[in-house]
Amino acid sequence: MFETYFHPAFRKDLKKLDRATKEFFRNQVLPKVTRHPSLGLPLTGAFRNLSKFEFHYKGVSYRLIYELNQRHNRLYYLALGPRGEIYKILARRLG
Repeated sequence: MFETYFHPAFRKDLKKLDRATKEFFRNQVLPKVTRHPSLGLPLTGAFRNLSKFEFHYKGVSYRLIYELNQRHNRLYYLALGPRGEIYKILARRLG
């Protein structure tokens, strides 16, 4: 099991989700990724050290972006949001 950490602004991402989506994320997606972070796909370009996990809920495609440090058994969640917005959010968040 990996130690999990969250970017300080990750809470804002959760607040933007409706209640049902938030519950689905907390109960289904987050435990799955925390147990098996290798399920995510690696990103390319400026974000090449990060991974994404894609999930769909109520017809919307979401992305969970995280950094995996296997050497230290750490998982750092950076951003969560709809597919169309997530990379803009991530670029602002990482400077």
